[in-house]
Amino acid sequence: MRSRSELLNKLARDRNMTIRGLLNIARAARDHLMLVGTPAAIADEMERWFRAGACDGFNIMPAWFPAPLEDFAANVVLILQERGLFRRDYSGPTLREHPGLSRPANRLTEGVSACPPPTGGPRASALSPLRERCAETPVTQGMNRQVAISGTRTGLQALWAGINHIRLGEITGAHHHGPLESIICVAGGTDLMRWGDRLEFITKDEAGSFLLVSPYMPRQELDASDTEDLQCALVRSGTEEIVVNLPDLDVADDPEWTTF
Repeated sequence: MRSRSELLNKLARDRNMTIRGLLNIARAARDHLMLVGTPAAIADEMERWFRAGACDGFNIMPAWFPAPLEDFAANVVLILQERGLFRRDYSGPTLREHPGLSRPANRLTEGVSACPPPTGGPRASALSPLRERCAETPVTQGMNRQVAISGTRTGLQALWAGINHIRLGEITGAHHHGPLESIICVAGGTDLMRWGDRLEFITKDEAGSFLLVSPYMPRQELDASDTEDLQCALVRSGTEEIVVNLPDLDVADDPEWTTF
């Protein structure tokens, strides 16, 4: 913002402009390059800049939304696609794949084998139960998560699904899953769930129970059974797992019991 204001101030001084004159220039293109013409003419100019190496791409800044942007997408983008200058589909399920960036090593999953895609091809991914799972997912103390379905593994565009196994007597860590909503189905054992900003609430759920957890909600899942491991099925509202561990959380000493 500072560089933009300095540029406009210099422009006004150099041309001895009034405030109205400066506004007339800035309000349409904000003093950026402004292309006016038919869709083909605009595509020609964008292609000329790109092929000359003058730019890597363009930020489109319509004077208002959404109509001019919709017109640009329906007309100019179509021409750029026909010329092979704009993709017709996305390269992957996350932003990282679009510019071709490699995925950095995750220190929390070092030594864990990479997730292979499910066998059986698109038909198995779309219509058949996915029985193959792998442990390439961020780690929380005492929790053994495995991913079955994700954007990376199956190309899913809206959900992530997996399982969680907490062994008898394990002490687990507090965590949340960022902006993702979570559905937890207790498949086996007894789930002792603490949640809240200080884990100040607690509840117990038997096998067959479903829990809906809000985004950014700190929680801790414990195995409350004396005889069984805790097994849970998980579904989240994003294509890849997000885990934020909270090792320094100030945990309440006496949580309030809640029943549903």
